[in-house]
Amino acid sequence: MVMTESARNKLFGISRHRINRYMHTLDEQSQQINQKQRDRFRRDMYNYLAQYSELMTHAVTLTFNGSKLEALKRKADWMIGEAYERLLQRSFKHFATRLNRCVYGNATQRYGKTLLILPVIEGLKKDECPHYHCAIGAPERIGHAEFACMVKDSWSNVAFAGHQIDVQPYRDKGWCSYISGDAVFLNRLSVDWDNVQLPVHLLAHC
Repeated sequence: MVMTESARNKLFGISRHRINRYMHTLDEQSQQINQKQRDRFRRDMYNYLAQYSELMTHAVTLTFNGSKLEALKRKADWMIGEAYERLLQRSFKHFATRLNRCVYGNATQRYGKTLLILPVIEGLKKDECPHYHCAIGAPERIGHAEFACMVKDSWSNVAFAGHQIDVQPYRDKGWCSYISGDAVFLNRLSVDWDNVQLPVHLLAHC
């Protein structure tokens, strides 16, 4: 039996409809699963940050120079993905090292003295300028204005640092919630674990 063109079009139309409906259902299920994963990841990240809330003194945002980074990527086409993220991480490590030295001097190297530094990186999507949000705990002996100057001086010495630097007193866990809000990419850097720094007395309880 030869299927007429009309019957064939009708059958294929039904098939396409069923396939589209099936794919739509799968897509909805996938989105629901992914949303649950994202929500869980946000919650876990928030809980990790919030456990140190009583020790946090400053909410800091450090922005990179997007023009310099783009110029580098045009010259070095390998500067993508993990290589690009490692560059940003190394830049932040340089900042954290300088900031610790500003606060603790030689004790940083001799005795391992360090600030509490919890960095979260954002802006890794295309056409976004990468930046760090940080929760930092500084000694009480250092006033806010003095510490803000230390942050700005330390960041200005980073090769790809931008001019947008914001240093605010840490007020409550709302900052932890804010900086964990964009932690939705399970396969991408969010908390910069390589640059998390905990004072020695905290490490003893980890």
